[in-house]
Amino acid sequence: ATHCCPLAIWATTKSGALGGLLRLAFVRGLYPRKNTKTSDRQTMKVTYFKARARAEPTRMALALGGIPFEDERLGREEWMAFKPKTPYGSMPLLEDEGRVLAQSSAIQRYAAKKAGLEPSDPWLAAKVDEICAYLDSDVSGPLSATFAMSGEEKMAARKKIAEETWPPMFKKLDDMLAKNGTGYFVGESITMADLIMYNQVWGTKAGFMDGIPTSIMDDFSNIQKLYKNIGANPKIVEYQSKTYGE
Repeated sequence: ATHCCPLAIWATTKSGALGGLLRLAFVRGLYPRKNTKTSDRQTMKVTYFKARARAEPTRMALALGGIPFEDERLGREEWMAFKPKTPYGSMPLLEDEGRVLAQSSAIQRYAAKKAGLEPSDPWLAAKVDEICAYLDSDVSGPLSATFAMSGEEKMAARKKIAEETWPPMFKKLDDMLAKNGTGYFVGESITMADLIMYNQVWGTKAGFMDGIPTSIMDDFSNIQKLYKNIGANPKIVEYQSKTYGE
């Protein structure tokens, strides 16, 4: 399984959908116009499409950990040429000292460990994985299915997601944050679960999913607090400013 935000569905290799959505993202400034290096000393490289989506929690984790990395973002033609060289025909990929790691969930866990974001207590680390899996499968799963639909069928399915499926899920997540009482899901500091949640909120606010209101998470105060806190983190501010001009 791979952890993702709703915008991860952009990263499909099917013709048509990817090109159009990525062109839209380019116009709206959602990814840099060229690949970036955070330092000349970097030994890591994150490779993904020219979008945030599945790679963004990893990028943010490395930024939080102060780990230099090359941020490689491929266009459609570059991806089609590169795809046969990947382990499973998919991205993102993470390269560290010449070693290549694939699959979002594995990459995210590795980045979190390297950045010092994974709890040292095995139980707490497992609880982080639990929330990541819930966000990936239960929350993002229903939306993923709608990208194969069209017209009225898609809009009807998304209306049901927005009105019936997601609200109780967001309530559950909001309550989890309230219960922990630190502003984060697990422990007293940012974990990968928080970064994935942040990107899910960002994905809905960005307004790219027809039929899903951009305000759908606005009433969940603890989720909004998490989103604002992470967005205000100095290292995240620096990363987003350099990468997206935000």
